[in-house]
Amino acid sequence: MQMCRKPVRLHPWSMCIALAAALLFVSGAARAGGQVVWNFDIETSGEDVFWMSPDAADPDAGVYEFEYEITLIEVDVRWSGIPFTNIDVTDEVPEEDRVGAGAVDGPAPVVLFDEMLLFPEPPEPTGIAGDLKIEIDSAGFGIVSFTDVTLGTIMVDLGSFFGVQPVTLERVRVVGVVVVDSIDACIGDITGNGAVGSSDLGVLLGAWGSNDPAADINGDGVVNSQDLAILLGSWGPCQ
Repeated sequence: MQMCRKPVRLHPWSMCIALAAALLFVSGAARAGGQVVWNFDIETSGEDVFWMSPDAADPDAGVYEFEYEITLIEVDVRWSGIPFTNIDVTDEVPEEDRVGAGAVDGPAPVVLFDEMLLFPEPPEPTGIAGDLKIEIDSAGFGIVSFTDVTLGTIMVDLGSFFGVQPVTLERVRVVGVVVVDSIDACIGDITGNGAVGSSDLGVLLGAWGSNDPAADINGDGVVNSQDLAILLGSWGPCQ
């Protein structure tokens, strides 16, 4: 997959959203036919960040479908030499930018996101900038790199006493939840020959009543009529 690289105009907090949302693509991937719920928590103080998912997605999945919600965006800032920590700025981001869903075609390796994030645009002084790349490697592991990070000065509401002030951004933390389904490229093609046919039916019937994962198409722990129905419904060449 070829991804274009270009500066992106962002809301002050949209960089946080882009970083977190892109993480969601990879961190929640599940084995084929399965679903996983992941709670994530990531932060940076300006250093390069490299992250690898603890579990691998199915590298042969045909599609990775996902839903996500960002539940917390928190920052540490400094104003006139005074530190302000753990400021909740979640509501600064519209709800439609904090929740979403989508899908990306497999199999791995795939690049999900590769952009230079920049706010504000030149000639204004840089507030937030960084090169964000999200990918799934050939083994199915999610790889995240956020490099050349710059945290500068942005406007933040410091409360009723101080009001909105230009502050130096020192840390950004993003917390959220993601649900991801990994979908087979060709459901029912047990033998992997590119079509659902009599050979697959033979394998399924031979495993009837067992928990053979190859023949348990719907992943419920037993090979039965439900798997047979899926196989028959997918009969023919893989699309």
